[in-house]
Amino acid sequence: SIEKNPAALALMVENKARFCVSNLEIIDGLAPDVLTSLPAPDRVFLGGTSGNLSEILKVVFGKNPAARIVIPAVTLETLGRAVSALEKFRLVDTDIAQVAITKTRKVGASHLLDAQNPVWLISGEGAHE
Repeated sequence: SIEKNPAALALMVENKARFCVSNLEIIDGLAPDVLTSLPAPDRVFLGGTSGNLSEILKVVFGKNPAARIVIPAVTLETLGRAVSALEKFRLVDTDIAQVAITKTRKVGASHLLDAQNPVWLISGEGAHE
């Protein structure tokens, strides 16, 4: 996992220990910069790209043209960039799913359905060459 935010990095280290995760390497840095020194990935979850989506995917698919990616989107702008990436990189086996959670909260004697923000999950795979 690559993380540039010091607070998020500390939380990841804490959670790795808390949940006894042994198969996670946490790397302090910014993608795509640190990607060049890492092994070719087969699966990539892009939880935040700081506007570097195309550059990150270029490095990922340069290392493994058949890599599978998943991009979560909580804004329309990210959704649009992700869909454009599906086309730009000619991904196959693509899927776009919208996930929404609704919680309840007590209001007087009733329970109100309180919708949370939806999340889009965009996935695809590089063309096998």
